[in-house]
Amino acid sequence: MWSSGPGAFNDYGGEGRDVPLRISPQLASMSNTPAVQGLSEKRKNRKLDAIRIGGSLLQATPLLPSKRRCQDVMWAVFFLGTVAVTVGVAIFYAFTIDTSKNDDSYFARKETHDGLKVEGYAQHVGTLVLAGVMGAGASLAAAFCFMMMSRSCPRFVVYTALFFVSALMVLVGLSLLLFGVSRYSSDQAEALQEGSEEQSFAVLLIVVGVLATLFGLFYTCCLWCRWRRLIDFTVRVVEAVADIADENPCIIAVSMIGSFIGGLWTVAVFICFVGVDLKHRKDFADMNKSLFKVFYAVLVLVLFWGGGVVYNSCHTIYCGLFGRWYFGHEASLKPSIRAAMTKSFGSICLGSLLVALVRTVEVLVRSLMDGARRDNNMVAVVLLCAVDSFISCIGDILEYFNEWAYVQVALRGSSFCEAARITYSLMTCANVQYIISDLLIDTVVTLGGAFCAAVGAGVGAGVAWSGAADTNELSMVISIGALMGLIGGSISGASSMSIIGSGAKTILVCWAEDWQPLQRFADDLHSDLCSKLYGVHYGSAGDGEIGR
Repeated sequence: MWSSGPGAFNDYGGEGRDVPLRISPQLASMSNTPAVQGLSEKRKNRKLDAIRIGGSLLQATPLLPSKRRCQDVMWAVFFLGTVAVTVGVAIFYAFTIDTSKNDDSYFARKETHDGLKVEGYAQHVGTLVLAGVMGAGASLAAAFCFMMMSRSCPRFVVYTALFFVSALMVLVGLSLLLFGVSRYSSDQAEALQEGSEEQSFAVLLIVVGVLATLFGLFYTCCLWCRWRRLIDFTVRVVEAVADIADENPCIIAVSMIGSFIGGLWTVAVFICFVGVDLKHRKDFADMNKSLFKVFYAVLVLVLFWGGGVVYNSCHTIYCGLFGRWYFGHEASLKPSIRAAMTKSFGSICLGSLLVALVRTVEVLVRSLMDGARRDNNMVAVVLLCAVDSFISCIGDILEYFNEWAYVQVALRGSSFCEAARITYSLMTCANVQYIISDLLIDTVVTLGGAFCAAVGAGVGAGVAWSGAADTNELSMVISIGALMGLIGGSISGASSMSIIGSGAKTILVCWAEDWQPLQRFADDLHSDLCSKLYGVHYGSAGDGEIGR
């Protein structure tokens, strides 16, 4: 596929032993660096310069230093100021807004689609809050079971995460089909007139059920054909991560605290939005409608930024724990938490802000697209759809790369920009991108989080159903309870399942720098990683002997 020039096989990361396509950043050239081959001369030189700069930073920054410098302090101060303002505004409006007495409370006069006034749900507020809390708790329990089973039954965990959505689709389709058939063939159906609404509804259920079932089965087959060869490798990585996490069960406590803080942040921003909307909507209307849009954009940015900081703080703590295990240090949470929440907190805030800015622009573009759709301006809809896709891709790339860069933030205490340069150089020189392409960890984490969120929604709906006394309000209360459980479950599930993703990314980054520790602790996984690169270079699967 490419030539093996000088430096393509050397002792970088090992003592005279050959590891396929592992090169020193200072020896990187156009002939031995696959990532730059096929590019123009100008882009090749620019990428090689970036690789060498990152390599220099890698050599100059010690691994797991006992003393660290504070990095990106300005962004930490900026974020903490934002938190103080947001919490202060939320507390102010939480104690001043009274929707039952204020004349400007337009919300209290609105009715739901079933004709019930908003005040009619006041008696169910406690039940709905409980639904959200129980949903989050159930999601955490599901994620904890996932982690426990990852060690004993990693294959079951991977298959459950990968095929949960398609299996749920088939299950829903079969349920609709059976319900439609039973409704159509019941004794009541015999008394129905031909073409009645009840009979038409039963036929519609049957058709939708058949289509959902067929689509779910087709989707399952497609996933199996696409992922079949990648599952075994993913299972081994998940098992290795689970073994480390099992030795440090307190890591679950970090996810629980992160979930709780993330939920509080969402509530605080929501109170700010509702409070300002209720108290000052007329003022915004009199002054300028664009002013309210600016306020809306700022709140969306604050919401994304705070949520990102919470998630990335947990991720960085996880990375510190797994990195310490990998390089033979004491695998303790305390130094990882101290590093992430003090000296490296500014770097976490900066990276999270970049993603939050892009996500905010994405939300605003979608808002403009909805407005254009309401105005039947199809040209604007098409253009904005293209812009939305472009911005969404940028956000996904930033979000994905940040997770890898935070590994260096955790291991070296580098600034965010230095960590990004080190990560690019290290991953390129070790050609880890070819391993990542065969790894389904991110898919397992995402779909596993969706499974946990679905558990939370189900528990939330059950709690709401058991607590709703008025039959007339039952359907709406159950729906809101399911939504509350889904929100709580999404936050908890994502935080807990990210342990697997953080562990896998840390192991790969550490292996790219030095493969010998992994060979000592998990020789089978080391052989698998080498075989992946061996297969890419020679066009076939390796025998796992490379690097031995």
